[in-house]
Amino acid sequence: MAEREPAREILVALDAPRVQPNLFQFSAEASKLAKKGAWITVLHILKRLPRRQLYPDTILYSTAVSACEKAGEWRTALALLEEMEEKSVEANAFTFSSAIKACERQGCWEAVSKLLLHMANGNVQGNSYTFNAAIGTFGKAQMWLMALSLAKEMTIQQIQSDMITGSTLVGSLEGAQWPKALQAFDLLAASQVPRNDFTWNSMISACEQTWGVALQLLLAMSQQQWHPTSMSFSAALSACNHWPQTLALLETMARQRLRVTGIQVGSVLNCINMELGKPRAIDVLKMLMANWEGGDDDQGLKERVFVPRRHMENIELPAEILFQDESLIALAKPAGKSSEDCLQRLANYLQQPLTRLSRLDLPTSGILVAARGDQTAAASWWFLAQFAGRIVSKKYLCLATGDAGLPGYTEEIKLPLQVIAKDGVSRARVADGADGADGMAAHTRFTVLATLTSSDQSFSLLLAEPFTGRTHQIWAHLAQRGFPLQGDGAYGADGGAGRGLFLHCWQMELLAFGGTANEDMLSLQADLPPILSDELRKLTLLRGEMPEKNGRLKRTAAQPLTSQLFSLMLCDKGQKPCRIGANYIAAICAICGKRNSIQIMRCDEMRIS
Repeated sequence: MAEREPAREILVALDAPRVQPNLFQFSAEASKLAKKGAWITVLHILKRLPRRQLYPDTILYSTAVSACEKAGEWRTALALLEEMEEKSVEANAFTFSSAIKACERQGCWEAVSKLLLHMANGNVQGNSYTFNAAIGTFGKAQMWLMALSLAKEMTIQQIQSDMITGSTLVGSLEGAQWPKALQAFDLLAASQVPRNDFTWNSMISACEQTWGVALQLLLAMSQQQWHPTSMSFSAALSACNHWPQTLALLETMARQRLRVTGIQVGSVLNCINMELGKPRAIDVLKMLMANWEGGDDDQGLKERVFVPRRHMENIELPAEILFQDESLIALAKPAGKSSEDCLQRLANYLQQPLTRLSRLDLPTSGILVAARGDQTAAASWWFLAQFAGRIVSKKYLCLATGDAGLPGYTEEIKLPLQVIAKDGVSRARVADGADGADGMAAHTRFTVLATLTSSDQSFSLLLAEPFTGRTHQIWAHLAQRGFPLQGDGAYGADGGAGRGLFLHCWQMELLAFGGTANEDMLSLQADLPPILSDELRKLTLLRGEMPEKNGRLKRTAAQPLTSQLFSLMLCDKGQKPCRIGANYIAAICAICGKRNSIQIMRCDEMRIS
């Protein structure tokens, strides 16, 4: 929009033979265009100037790099710096700062390292803007020692740290080992850097695995005459892993007249779920719902809300609707479409705001759910609490390369993950720190459903149940075990011969909205899309069970007795059957000491849900 009339006039002036503008005039116009985001036109100016015997100087190049930074065009910004070097145009601190800032947005720490080295070799003195951008880049890449080193280098070079430095440094340490975060916090205090709400909240978040320190920081925040905000309590709630402390924090919020969001309630429910079980967590959810005062207008939740755009014609549904009622709507998201785009188009179609409850990666298909209304709606509060509290059950169908075991084999993977941003792409990897201290807890259960084969490769059809919601969790866990997803070009050396990623959100179960009296669990299912069903049909089934449209598993090939599923049923009243492989039965009997109270049934004699 910004590149229309003014841009055309400038380009015409460049080509007009009778017009003789000077370099200063074009630099001024380029600066205006850069502020409007017209980076392409700025590049055209650079390219056409030599026709008029005018050659870009440091100011004009710096303007162009800045325009690319604002547009997120980091590769173009780096190319301009190389062009400056080739043409012997000196780059200054502003030029480098803009290029580093462009790389920061995409997490390109290697490029930032080279730029910092180039500055040092060229005796270019950085400023706080330069260092803040570099600290942010290394923080996104979870290279915390580099971020700390840069903060110390600012002190050595007598570059004044500011509030942005503090916020960037501590914010970059979220998810780090908490001693590193405290070291950064002390460094800022020694440098007399003023603190703000974001600095405190980020510091509390960095102590997620040490809830005692997080609570002490929340107390220190109050003692130093800072008023903890809703975000401060959110960070503390996320850090706590014992339900009594989380309930005490909710009570403190109530005393301070801070409204409790659904996600904050979910932090409490998650602790109760882990310590006391899901039924008790659901009871607490219903109790809190009965006392909910409404109006959770939390600014932090607005990014989840999709507001309908008015006066749009020919609006179509973005995908098949699997379920809808007055509180919830579920879509069958196709692979290749973003969750955000699907929900925005659905909000436009319904002419109603929607609150995103979950999201699927771009190549992942399956169930995508949203609550009707914005973040202030009761339904949004109810469902956000369930997702944050890990009360919602999700099951994915995925096809992994390699033979992962006999059908019925189940494995629990509890490997903490780090999310690393590189070249604009986020990827997860298993944490390297001792005991996984540098990563976020991640837990996935995998069950082998079937073994299939092509002419030259074997595959395993798996049922994946993620109990945490980390980025690329299923991808990273399977790749670490040596069974990358079929079609996975990011984590597996050979992603298989398929046309796309085989990862599909198949089933979901959550508590229906309806107040404290509602006991209904809502079960959703999205059948495999044709492209994935076709992939399965191309393979030969060796053993196991295939998914049917009714949600059951259908046995389609004879199997040896050793690969059959069994049911292990304890005779205690009210206890549900637990399926387990036959080879574990003797060990379970010995551990439980209930050999006489165990009944074993072949899966042929039972329904497999």
